[in-house]
Amino acid sequence: MAIFAAGYPASIAIACDAGEPGAAIEETVTAGGSSLAGAFSAPAYYGAGDGPQSVAVGDFNADGKPDLALTNQFTLAPNRNGVSILLNNGAGGFSGPTFYNLGSRLPEGVAVGDFNGDNKLDLASANGGALDSVAVLLGNGDGTFSAPVYIPVSGNLYSVAVGEFNGDSKLDLAAAGDGGVAVLLGNGDGTFSAPTIFGAGSAPRSVGIDDLNVDGKPDLTVANFLSDDVSVLLGVGGGSFTGPYSFNAGSRPNSIAVGDFNVDGRPDLATANANSNDVTVLLTAAPRCRSRSHPPRCPVAPPAHPTARPSPPAAAPRLTALPSPRARCRRA
Repeated sequence: MAIFAAGYPASIAIACDAGEPGAAIEETVTAGGSSLAGAFSAPAYYGAGDGPQSVAVGDFNADGKPDLALTNQFTLAPNRNGVSILLNNGAGGFSGPTFYNLGSRLPEGVAVGDFNGDNKLDLASANGGALDSVAVLLGNGDGTFSAPVYIPVSGNLYSVAVGEFNGDSKLDLAAAGDGGVAVLLGNGDGTFSAPTIFGAGSAPRSVGIDDLNVDGKPDLTVANFLSDDVSVLLGVGGGSFTGPYSFNAGSRPNSIAVGDFNVDGRPDLATANANSNDVTVLLTAAPRCRSRSHPPRCPVAPPAHPTARPSPPAAAPRLTALPSPRARCRRA
């Protein structure tokens, strides 16, 4: 486990440029956030409503320019809780915001996907407070959205992610909250099934999706705020998951992201840790290969690390997966 210092990080994201991965830490400038000299132009500021919590990117009006969606949270005035849309003007700037009210719900995370198959991007927000729910706003394709539809999910939600968990080519949702990870299977028409809850660590704050064991089935990664660890839930198909398997993180991990940090073709994990003021990086263990097949098929353990603690120890699965093209295997 590698630790990288950062002042009170609240969020982490992975970006790729010409195939090279990188990480970005989102901080509040007034709280002493740091910057990378020479890496970016001077910041430009755009109104985004009260208390922005999370941001997602998508082309909401089909003009080929990436737009922004943000969640807003202002507990003193419920009519100011909602989602703001800022449309790209094509010159690096944004218009708006256009605000969609979520009432007394407290929106945290936001995610983008085409939930009803009309080739227009839709939104999902994870909402906490007294009315825990996932809100779905279907896009009209012109930068506007329909009124939100709410799916009750208990557990004070903080994060939502989009994936496809049951092989039906319809987008599904995973939401992290105090009650665990809720999986909502999409019906393909913008509606979702009732949530199925999967256990994680204590106080899940952020959920990510990737195929960690390269078996063709998406897995879930969860940053757990109070247990100071990461949970991995391995997908088994049909919208179900095994685990959780637990891995140490820093103190109070708030956000999680997946990326190939050592360019070995395998996804790695990073968490932003609010209390220890640092970033934890967990590198996926290298496969051990003994195969004559081409391409070689190598047994790969779930994401592992010398400090990892499987939970429960005896239940850690061993899965067969295709390694990266860079992996070299000796003949048995």
